[in-house]
Amino acid sequence: MYRRVGELWIALGVLHFVVIGALARDDIMGILRDGYVNVIGEDARRNAVFWLFFLGAPMIMLGVALRWIQRRAGTVPEPVSWLALVAFTLGALAVPSSGFWLGILLAVYGILASRRDVSLGGVSCGEPVTPTRAVDPSTATS
Repeated sequence: MYRRVGELWIALGVLHFVVIGALARDDIMGILRDGYVNVIGEDARRNAVFWLFFLGAPMIMLGVALRWIQRRAGTVPEPVSWLALVAFTLGALAVPSSGFWLGILLAVYGILASRRDVSLGGVSCGEPVTPTRAVDPSTATS
């Protein structure tokens, strides 16, 4: 169960795209229809829609990175989850009727996963990581 931290962040990013895409479809289509490049300008609504929609991408990137790290190191780095917890808590306090609460849940889940993985033999942040598979030095890239 705790092996799904990265996948859950990816899912949250995709959900972000889907929800904002559905709620702001007309605005997004207007941006695309106007040529996309340099069409946001000072329009407050377009700025809000763009950034809300675009924020799904960093969540997906975080999920991909955490998934990669967890598969190689055996755990997720706990400090990343603590930073996410702080960021999403600040967001939830500023905008209580938002999806920041899902980020808080995922951050807590990441903290629990990193602690559970360490107790099962994973490594914690700052410890050296040994490869989980043999690497042929002649084919390794730098």
